[in-house]
Amino acid sequence: MGAYFIFTNSVEDKDKKLYGGYKDGFSVTYLNVGYGDSVVIKFSNGKIMMIDTGENTDSNYNLIEKTLFNMKAETVDYLVLTHPHSDHIGNALKILENIKVNKLFIPKVYNFSLFNDFKRIVDKAEELNIETEISCIGSKIEGVDANVFFLSPREEMNSHSVYQEMWENQDNPSDFLIDNLSPTIYIEYKGIRFLFAGDGGKAIEELIEDLYKVGLYDDKV
Repeated sequence: MGAYFIFTNSVEDKDKKLYGGYKDGFSVTYLNVGYGDSVVIKFSNGKIMMIDTGENTDSNYNLIEKTLFNMKAETVDYLVLTHPHSDHIGNALKILENIKVNKLFIPKVYNFSLFNDFKRIVDKAEELNIETEISCIGSKIEGVDANVFFLSPREEMNSHSVYQEMWENQDNPSDFLIDNLSPTIYIEYKGIRFLFAGDGGKAIEELIEDLYKVGLYDDKV
């Protein structure tokens, strides 16, 4: 996963580690799921956000369950699936079947026949009446004590959107195009900032460069 963490305030306090630790109850935990990604963010008000779920293996799913148990979390409030590759969505169906999920963020896919596992996840979410939103610029995570919003991808059918490219190549999308469905997610908590970019490639890197130019990393923004 493209994960960027930008420290804009001092975090030298040894009692308040952030990366791999916590700050006032806020934590970001990167799960060792082998080749793949899964990150669990716990906000200081107790809400849980998970970005991707790793490859579908018993050890990976057990690690997810153990992590949530250690956080005393019975619910995943926000589950983000960045793009429909198995090393990112592998345990999503098990999570939906066994853990309460309040909201699901997914990319727009036009030809589900190419993504059978992803289709099963979407169908299960619909069966369970889980609120589902297509990830795009402007999407936000509500109800948490942090700023969390999506910087990409552009809206569906925007002429420069990866969704437009997926529509045009829906019968044979490249792995690079599928990777670039990944949203760039910005999280800021008490001056500490993260960018999560899934497997987004060149387009995501260009977006980050543009954001840098306009001063996203400035403490005043």
